[in-house]
This record gives sequence, structure tokens and C-alpha cells, in this order.
Amino acid sequence: MWTQLLDDYVEAVNSHDTMKFAIYFSRILNGQVDMGGMGSKIDFNLVNKRIKCSITNAGSPYSDSDYYQQLFLASADLCKVPDLASDEGVKTQIATMNLLSKRLLDDPSLYLTPIIVLVRHLHKIVCSIDTPYPNGHSSQIGINTYIDALQRPFKMLLSNKSDHKVNVSAVHIFAIHLFSAYFTHNTVNAAINLYKVLQSTLLRESTSSHFDYPPLLPTSEPLFNFYLARAALAQGHHSQAYALLIRNKHMTKNLALKTLYYLLPLEFLQTGKTPTLGLFHKYQPLQILAPLYLAIKRRSLSEYNALLPKYEPLLLQTRVLSLYREMATQMSLLIVKDAFNLFNSPLPPSNHISSSTNTSSSTNTSSSTNKSSTNKSSTNESSSTNTSSSTATSVVTASLGKHIVPFHYLAKALSLQENECESLLCILVASQKIKGYLSHSQKCMVLSKSNPFPAISGQVAASQR
Repeated sequence: MWTQLLDDYVEAVNSHDTMKFAIYFSRILNGQVDMGGMGSKIDFNLVNKRIKCSITNAGSPYSDSDYYQQLFLASADLCKVPDLASDEGVKTQIATMNLLSKRLLDDPSLYLTPIIVLVRHLHKIVCSIDTPYPNGHSSQIGINTYIDALQRPFKMLLSNKSDHKVNVSAVHIFAIHLFSAYFTHNTVNAAINLYKVLQSTLLRESTSSHFDYPPLLPTSEPLFNFYLARAALAQGHHSQAYALLIRNKHMTKNLALKTLYYLLPLEFLQTGKTPTLGLFHKYQPLQILAPLYLAIKRRSLSEYNALLPKYEPLLLQTRVLSLYREMATQMSLLIVKDAFNLFNSPLPPSNHISSSTNTSSSTNTSSSTNKSSTNKSSTNESSSTNTSSSTATSVVTASLGKHIVPFHYLAKALSLQENECESLLCILVASQKIKGYLSHSQKCMVLSKSNPFPAISGQVAASQR
């Protein structure tokens, strides 16, 4: 019966208690209010009289009676809607949320929690699935209306210069829901704009990204950082995204799994680290990515490039394909560095060309081959070939210097044709991952004598911090 609903509403108004208001709306949204008697005609005179009496007892201005009456009628409309997940249900909830937002800055301690209750309920309907309504209605109308309604309290709180911690916490909550709506419906530009707004206001004015969250408004700092990182990543700000993700502690397992999809490639690009097998065992859904990281550990560029196309649908879905393509370039850099170090080792370079790609396997293979070989003529021929190759490389090294490496040496390490190797080295030099230059006529790369691999040096420094 609507009179029981009025009793609950008047009690919440009379107490001026935000939690009672939140519970009042939560019961309606969760279907805990008897709908049977809501079809009867509402006595507006009785409603007006009861509300005026309650706001007088609560010490509120007498002029608030019209607003409180509108709010009660809006809550009664929620009870009358047969299905809150329908078009009509979503519109009614948004209308109620807009009505609450009108008074948000007047009394945030009262209206904030009920608004958040409505936001979270709407979010489950609009953003949890690709088409927001379970009955399959048009998604774009619902998502745009929901975002407009959500932006209203968000902008109001963001423009409020009060240092009240409730406002900071609430901005986080609304930002999380906005980011989620944007990414769910693939409006990445809107997410980037939201990120820039936060950077120029809330995040710039704060000396630390760790905020205090009042118990009445629980929010998730890891989830907030997760969405900030995704927005930073959408702009190509890899270092910022990585810093936000590694800051997260005490996450739920579901959020930790989502975070790892972005953190694993970023960690390799930023620090050169790869995940352990134990991590794949702990998070079973990540097992599918294990072969890619095993290829990286083996420094097998050809294996990685052969595997990557098979993973493109998954990596596109999680929006990290560009990172995994960049990882191939990063792995090439590591292989070039390994080859350069071997080239400058005390032993003849020709003995180490193949070992830069797979040292352990080539050593075992050559060892077993040498043990099984008993033919003296073939041994002499192999020795002669190795000696001539070693002599040729030694001549180049002696005449040009240890910092000059022939293309054919690096091409063999990368398992590429010489022209492909030269093209890749051009990319690495142009992107300033390698300090040096290429000589096409001499078919060699000339590296800087001081810190020829600055990107890797930066990774080492980052991993030590």
C-alpha cells in the first residue's frame, strides 16, 4: 500500500539520515516493496500534510515541501513500473536520480548515498552487457541517457571546491562508473576526455593518489587506478599506465586478472621482466598467453612472430594487441644486445652467432654432434670453415672496432634475411632504442661507444627502483 511507502519516506526525511534514504530507495529497486497496492489513487493532500510535518520536525526550510513531495512521487513511480530493466524503468530511475542531483550541493551528506544507490543499480542494467536491456532494446538510447544523468552529479562535485572528503570519494565512484560505461560501449575518446578532466582537476590538486574513503561511501582505489591506466594507455602513455597498475594492492581476484592482461605486456616493455610459470598456474585464464612469454624467454623472435597472429582476436578484445606487437620490437632489441655482447666476448664471434638466439639448445646440439662425428675429413673441413669465418670477422673487428657489427652477424642472431635485419635495425635506431647508425655500403651497424642501448639501461634502472 502506498501509505506504508509514505510512512517509510517520512521517517527518512524526519531523521535526515542518508543511510535511511539509501535503504528506502534500495528496497524499492530490489523489489522489496509490496507492489500490489500501488495501483490505488494517491491522496496528494495527505502526502503534502505528512511531508510538511516531517520537514518541520527535521528543521528543514518550509519551502522544501514541494521538492520532497516530488521526490516521493518519483519513488512511487518506481514502484509502479513492472520491470525496472525496461525502457520505462530506466527512464524512471534516471528521472529520480536527476531529481536527487538537484539538491546535491545543498546537502551532499544527505543526497549523495541515495544517488550512488541508483547509479549502481542502473549500471548493472545499462553497462553489464553489450545490449544494456535484457529484452534486447536499443542500447545507444539507454547508455547516452544514463551517461548524461551520471555526468550531472560528477560535474557538480568536481566543480565544488570544498575539501570535504566525501566529495573526493564520490568523484571516484562516479568516475569509475563513467569509465566503465565508456569502455563497455567503446567510446574511448570520451574516456580519454574524462582522464584529462581528472588530471587537470582532482589529480593535479592532490599531492598523493591515495585518498581517504569514508565508510559510508566505499569505493575501490584499485578499480579507479585500473580505469585511469586504461585511459592513459589509450593515449599511448605506457609509463603512466604501468605506474598506476603496479600501485594496486589488495585487489579482488577478478580485478587482479583484468589488471594482469594489461600489466604483463607493460611490465616487459618497461622493465624487461616476464611472468613466472607460477603466475600462470595461479590465474588459469592467463595460461593461454604462456606460449608467447615462453618464446620471449627463449629469445625466439621467429616463434613469437608465428604465434602472434593466432592471438590477435583475444588481444584485440582486451585492447592490448598494439602492446604485443611492440613487444616483438623490444625482443628484437634484447636479441641485438645479446648478439653484440657475444660479438665482443673473448672467444671468436663465429662460435657464438647462433647462441644469441638459443644458447642452451645450440650448445647441446653441437656437443652431441661433435661426439657422434668420427669422420676426420669432415672434421677438418668444418674446422677450416670455422677458422676462415673467424678470421674474416676478426679482420673486420680489428680494422673497424668492437663497436661495429656486420649485418650478417645480427641477421643470423635474429633469424632474418640480411635486408630484413637492416630494416629492423633502422627502426630501432630511429626510435632511439639503439644509439648509433647504419652503413648500408659497408653492411654494418656502428654503435655508440657509451651506452649503445639506452632503452635497456632505463629498464634496468626502473627494475631496481
